[in-house]
Amino acid sequence: LLEIGSAVFPSLASCLNHSCDPSTVRVCVGNQIALFSRRRIEVGEEVTDCYGFHYTSLSKAERQKRIKKWFNFECHCLACSKSYPVMANLTNKMSQKALESLKDLLEKFQWALKNSI
Repeated sequence: LLEIGSAVFPSLASCLNHSCDPSTVRVCVGNQIALFSRRRIEVGEEVTDCYGFHYTSLSKAERQKRIKKWFNFECHCLACSKSYPVMANLTNKMSQKALESLKDLLEKFQWALKNSI
């Protein structure tokens, strides 16, 4: 996926709270929006969306600052509570099992994008 901009979706935002590690990924095609689960969502678990500040690209301090400025709330999601690291601070060493799992998930996601829209 290539991020080329941002937009406000009032009907979507009124239904989903923000998380810096959301349970969904939003895909826009023309004037249609589709949400896909990024992981298993348990019964009773909140379905969340990212309002633009994902933990992999911005530090907790920067996310908190921007969320407060642009949306006027303090984020207390799991990524903020546990201070998840940004991508640049992660090691590039993954186990073969993790790489295979990641490849499988990516293939399933790509198939879903191709066949459901």
